[in-house]
Amino acid sequence: MLFHLNPTTGVRWNDLPESFVDELSLEQRQQLKFHNFDWKVSELPLTPLVLALALRFGWRTETGIVVPGTVYSEFYRQAQITKSSTELQNMEPAIRARDEAFDRLAPGWLAAGEKLNEAVADATTETLREIEASLLAQLETPIDEQLVEHWESLGGTPTSV
Repeated sequence: MLFHLNPTTGVRWNDLPESFVDELSLEQRQQLKFHNFDWKVSELPLTPLVLALALRFGWRTETGIVVPGTVYSEFYRQAQITKSSTELQNMEPAIRARDEAFDRLAPGWLAAGEKLNEAVADATTETLREIEASLLAQLETPIDEQLVEHWESLGGTPTSV
């Protein structure tokens, strides 16, 4: 998967495999007519973090910056875990009512569930810490100043990265 960032149109994606461009030099990549590809609107928002990663790991095209999908894998993982945790918290009152009913039939059910919930919460917190560390490590890669100039020439403002 590839992502295309543009200051006006935001983030778009294409299911072209990264292996298609992996073997190409940066010069060859920049010569491809990516604007002719079928780009679809992405659910990935154009946030400062998304742009910061693009300015480190992407390459310029006529109409923006293309970034391999693997660059955003931790970002997606973090978003999915956060979304799932929020959904689970929203379901907590219904789950609690069901668990209280089960606990009347099988004493100890509620305590076992609470213990499991604590273990899941701890594992989730640890996973999110690991993801954040991975994202911070990616951000240690220097920004490509040529990409910043290109982004600005397209009307973008990378001042937030």
